[in-house]
Amino acid sequence: MDLAVRRDLRRMGVASRLLESVEMYARENQYREIYLHVEIENEAARRLYQKYGYVEVPETAWALEFTQKRLHKPPECYVLLWKEIFV
Repeated sequence: MDLAVRRDLRRMGVASRLLESVEMYARENQYREIYLHVEIENEAARRLYQKYGYVEVPETAWALEFTQKRLHKPPECYVLLWKEIFV
């Protein structure tokens, strides 16, 4: 699924609340991990995800394949991030 915040609502905590809701949903449904993509040049989003404990997945064959299957831009435009969810 894609989540985004309108430009005029950025820097107001909306993205943080969305991320917290996604993580709550994951915990309630006993997911063990979350993966997400962020565009390389989106520094603000990358900082937000890092603040919430997401780490970059190294460029491996499975990560590149995962990215190629799901996104509209080439894989080199994205960073794949991961976080373990504790239930």
